[in-house]
Amino acid sequence: MGTREMAYVSRVQQYHDFDPFLYQPQPSNPWISDDTTIWTANANCDQPTEKRVKMWSFSLHELLSDKAGLRCFESFLKKEFSHENIRFWLSCKELKSCPQSQVPQKVDGIFKEFLAPGAPCEINIDCKTMEEVQQNLKKKLSRYTFEPAESHIYTLMKKDSYARFLRSEEYKHLLATAVQPTGKKKFFSFTTNKKRTPTPSPRLKRRGSTSSDHSELGIGTPGTPCHSYSTGNLKELGENTAAYK
Repeated sequence: MGTREMAYVSRVQQYHDFDPFLYQPQPSNPWISDDTTIWTANANCDQPTEKRVKMWSFSLHELLSDKAGLRCFESFLKKEFSHENIRFWLSCKELKSCPQSQVPQKVDGIFKEFLAPGAPCEINIDCKTMEEVQQNLKKKLSRYTFEPAESHIYTLMKKDSYARFLRSEEYKHLLATAVQPTGKKKFFSFTTNKKRTPTPSPRLKRRGSTSSDHSELGIGTPGTPCHSYSTGNLKELGENTAAYK
């Protein structure tokens, strides 16, 4: 299997539980029934569902594509004093969808707010990126004038701020309190997933005996001293044999 095929398989596996065509969502599948509860819940920006919050961890694109996720990420960046990055990215996104007649005015406004020396919300970009933007400004202004800076800021957020957001207590709280389509909240433990060691059953009273009696029960290691169980404990032994395997 080639790299591209493996990437497709990995993506399908990752999104499997989030695709109504591949799994049976709760409370019902809106594609084959009249119950649209799951769509209504996912449209709610104030109370995102558990699946939506989980999808935010798939990629920065998934996070920013969700209105609730974008709002939460903006709030997180404000606390980290790097809110100018997401504001610049959103301004560039708005520039690409504005009427053509407004492009020159918006380009000028974005430059003055984020890139000009002493700008009120100056973003941090390297010299090479700034030179590319300056060259674009000398040409005919377009929707993609700030493409180099936009790409640079997106990568910066992806590698830095986004990673910290997923590790933050804010995201853990969002995941723990996210609602289910049924309206119930589900709480999670964020400790490491480890198998619990079963509590051993109380040891039975033993009396001295030969190893052959013990080996017949399938218990013990050959060559080591063994004990058999008294008659009064045979019933209890049958119920707890698994604890001694």
